[in-house]
Amino acid sequence: MTGRYRRLDIADSIKRKRLTNNIGDFFWANSIPGLAMYFMTMLCAVWALYQIYTTTPVEAFGCFLLWFAAIFSLVSLYTKLIEQKLVCISTANTMEQNKRIIRQFCEGREWDRARGHNQLMVYSTSYNFGMSDLGLVNIDRIFIFDDNKVYFTVILYSERRGTPAALVSYWLMRWRMPRLLKQV
Repeated sequence: MTGRYRRLDIADSIKRKRLTNNIGDFFWANSIPGLAMYFMTMLCAVWALYQIYTTTPVEAFGCFLLWFAAIFSLVSLYTKLIEQKLVCISTANTMEQNKRIIRQFCEGREWDRARGHNQLMVYSTSYNFGMSDLGLVNIDRIFIFDDNKVYFTVILYSERRGTPAALVSYWLMRWRMPRLLKQV
């Protein structure tokens, strides 16, 4: 777990407002097979739309179900595209105050601290939505501190690429963090 962010380039990530490492961008290194899967699902959805208009209603029902898969695929693709982007929150607090607030917030939710040093904190949570390892979903919340600014993002690691858990966690964090950091 801790090795996952070993090569994270914090200065470049802050400058680009996107997670980067000293090899290249995290997204392209980890997501090409996932992107291919999303685009293939979208092609199937376009084919299904064509089939809906050219077949009988009974046959079209099966094609209609592909549209639900396409919508789910679009949500997953959107999640994958935004997960490396860092959200920046400017505060009136010092770096140490921001770290203390984030630490209390994350430990209050019983998230495991996976990694932390001077400018980086990573909190991880594992959920098992099935009886095998295929149901295992890991959500990492990454916090980068720079003077009075806090950068964060939420990343999903799962065998099930279409799980919307990271997107929900991302939007909840984006809503909670500014309020939390202004309470001091």
